[in-house]
Amino acid sequence: MVLAITVKSNITNTLSMFKNLPMNVRKEIGDGMFKIAKSHQRGLRFQLNRTSKRFDYKIYSGIRAEKLSNVRSVVKMPQEGVWLDSMKPHAVQLKRGRRIHAWAMAKGSSRVKEIAMRQGMITVRAKPFIEAGLMRGRKNNDKILQHSLDVAIKNSRK
Repeated sequence: MVLAITVKSNITNTLSMFKNLPMNVRKEIGDGMFKIAKSHQRGLRFQLNRTSKRFDYKIYSGIRAEKLSNVRSVVKMPQEGVWLDSMKPHAVQLKRGRRIHAWAMAKGSSRVKEIAMRQGMITVRAKPFIEAGLMRGRKNNDKILQHSLDVAIKNSRK
């Protein structure tokens, strides 16, 4: 399952006010919306790397922006990313053969290694990154849309 963050705008009402402008305005604003989705993708990926202690290629590469139509773009993320962001603290047993056991033996503190040796339990917590990643990507939205409108108006004057 994939989480989708939709970046959309009701462009038809806005464009009906500007009937004299050519149709390239719709295309340029759609490109701006895709650039906003790419900005959110970069923000989410950056925040995932910053928050998580272990690089997870599946989640990182699964965060991607897609253009669905001329004016509609989405940012998709694997369900594992949502789980990593929002799970409740819970106990995990460090049995041999699990990835978390290998992590505990390789990178855990001396206390965690001791627990792993006797196959004990540790508590794992969420690594919230989605909200901060979206805030990071959101800060340039106005500039991107303004630039797209400027390009559309500039091209219509040629």
